[in-house]
Amino acid sequence: MDYNIAGENERVEICSVCGEAIEKITYIPGLNRCIKGPVMCKCKREALMVKEKEEINKEKQLRLKKIIKNSLIDEKFRNSKFENWDFTKGNDKMYKIANKYTKKFENMKKESVGLLLYGSPGNGKTYTVACIANFLIEKMLPVICVNVDSLLNRIKDTYKKSGKEVEEDVLRGLDNADLLIIDDLGTEQDT
Repeated sequence: MDYNIAGENERVEICSVCGEAIEKITYIPGLNRCIKGPVMCKCKREALMVKEKEEINKEKQLRLKKIIKNSLIDEKFRNSKFENWDFTKGNDKMYKIANKYTKKFENMKKESVGLLLYGSPGNGKTYTVACIANFLIEKMLPVICVNVDSLLNRIKDTYKKSGKEVEEDVLRGLDNADLLIIDDLGTEQDT
């Protein structure tokens, strides 16, 4: 940073927008002199803060997009939210349990508490897990939601000579999530 040597009676420049000084005169005792150097005025500081917030938000949006992409949530469930819950299906109990689980997720994760939803087809299990996943993703937590058949097929493909992945890669990818949701567990066909 370049400093101009300044006299004691020299004036500093003032910002025409906010009226604060944009220069500062500092006395250097060992040199017995004053030097003039730049400083940020209020409007420049505020502009810098706005720019930093914009960059943080942009980075957050990029991270969120990456988390959503890695979540493997089916496109039709990307907008599933507790706020849109259909209480007419008689699934109030499932709503309460799932909502409570997500709100206390940090504690649940620390204590390795999972959640198993079971029931007949069409009662909203997949929608419920999508609500849980989307809630946690909005909190910037990595979630992976995978259908058990798709997962087993990916693992099976690792044993083919032409497979691009090895089983360990598939499993390591699942381990990177704060929450792993396996949908349709128990419905897979025997082979």
